[in-house]
Amino acid sequence: MKKVLLSLVLIPLFLTSCLYDEVAEMKENKIEGVWTFEKARFREKWELFGDDMMHHFKGDIIEFYDDNTALYDDFQLRQQFTGNWGVTYEIEYDEEGDEVPVYFLDMGFYDPIEDQVFGYYAELHFLTRKRMRISAWNDRGEYIFKLKKI
Repeated sequence: MKKVLLSLVLIPLFLTSCLYDEVAEMKENKIEGVWTFEKARFREKWELFGDDMMHHFKGDIIEFYDDNTALYDDFQLRQQFTGNWGVTYEIEYDEEGDEVPVYFLDMGFYDPIEDQVFGYYAELHFLTRKRMRISAWNDRGEYIFKLKKI
């Protein structure tokens, strides 16, 4: 009897986890390709609207490959940065205690000039095959990016 009850508890948890993994993989399939920035804003902590940061990202291109490698082409610096990417998720809970998966685009790139890694762990707010909106926090505030596939 204990094994049956344990199975009834564990099977839904396993199936839910598999579902979240499959959704993450579907999101990765949508992201694969070449993207450019449409909008970029930075909002300091507790600031309502934030500042337009598009001048820092205008002309920049990110190419996401199907092997989870990536290439960031910084137009202003005339520099390319290689890196890795993937879609992950974290489980949060709503007011009723139900699981709510929150998906993130995790990107890391190597800067050979500064000899350091930079990147974003960005929440995916909106994603289609042609557009995405993400936000990433640092110690000063939040970046909000809108990208389109080219």
